[in-house]
Amino acid sequence: MSTKVAVLCEDHTNDRFILEPLVAAALRAIGVPRPRVWSVTNPRMSGFSTLLTNLCAVVTRYHKTVDLVVVAFDLDGEDGLEGRPDKAARVRRALRECDAGAVNVVLLGCVMEAEIYAIWGQRSAIPVSWSDARAEPDPKEQFFDGLLRKEDRLASDGGRTRLMKDSLGSGWGGLSTACPELQQLTADLRVVLQR
Repeated sequence: MSTKVAVLCEDHTNDRFILEPLVAAALRAIGVPRPRVWSVTNPRMSGFSTLLTNLCAVVTRYHKTVDLVVVAFDLDGEDGLEGRPDKAARVRRALRECDAGAVNVVLLGCVMEAEIYAIWGQRSAIPVSWSDARAEPDPKEQFFDGLLRKEDRLASDGGRTRLMKDSLGSGWGGLSTACPELQQLTADLRVVLQR
């Protein structure tokens, strides 16, 4: 029997090529042998505000058909530190107002943008340290775009599948160690799936 996971993200058009393999790798790392991971495509999300607006409806729709829902969103610097807004707190608050039954929900606040995970496998090709890359407000424009090949720009995934394959190529350990929020994702998945 496989574990079924729906990923709700801000923009499934691009983010699914990063988040689906990422979540599947995290699940395999905690011993889930055959995770079935897919992105929610209806309704179509177009940013954090539409994710929040549709959060309860999506969680309610999937609560009887999946084992868990991963809600993934770009923090864009809104991590609640040093007086900044806290997107994760807003998602948790919205979830408390849902009448969704027994669905298990796990949050993944991507440090700036999901593309940071696709950069990991090519980090030696970027001109800054990994910690500086993670702190960059626009890693997609500053680093990710520079790693794309001509054929990536023509592909429907925009090179994300290839770059994620590189990032996950040496296993979950390296990437999750480099990204503390991924260690938290693994811990949260373990807790939720053991309920």
